[in-house]
Amino acid sequence: EMAVRLGPYIAPHNVRNTKVAFQKDIIEPGNWKLTMENNRECYHCGANHPELTVPLFAYGFGFAPEEMDEHDRANAERYGCLLKTRHTEWESEGLPSREIDELDTMVTGFRTERLPLDGEGESHTLDTKAACRKLLGDFTNAKLGGLSVWTQPNSWHHFLGDHIVTFSVLPLDAERS
Repeated sequence: EMAVRLGPYIAPHNVRNTKVAFQKDIIEPGNWKLTMENNRECYHCGANHPELTVPLFAYGFGFAPEEMDEHDRANAERYGCLLKTRHTEWESEGLPSREIDELDTMVTGFRTERLPLDGEGESHTLDTKAACRKLLGDFTNAKLGGLSVWTQPNSWHHFLGDHIVTFSVLPLDAERS
């Protein structure tokens, strides 16, 4: 059932005709469960991964508007408006975009949603522009946001117009992931 639900979201990226441009296996010192919890709650992103906060809004999943100051609430509202506008645009172009959240209801929990990117809105890059001129699938416009797919407990996949990033965390022992 997961493949049936995710298929229409992923298909436009034509994964079958992509190639692996870079692969890296690393061993991180640290308890895998803490690594997973840090990633899922994402409070550490702004301080530890500032490059991710250039294209990504802090308001995609799991933020609490009631805990924000006036400035951040205004930005969250701007994001909410942008999300609605982009979902309507993308879906009119045949790109499923709305959130599917099956984190607690299926054996393999998953969540997916196409999310707008900040700035130029093209890619997960420091200038928010596409990193590659050759786009995936039949895309002619790189401003497709980022299709985020999470599977529980340990993998993340980001499908952009110009590339795909996928990674997972696996426990090696109590102190290494």
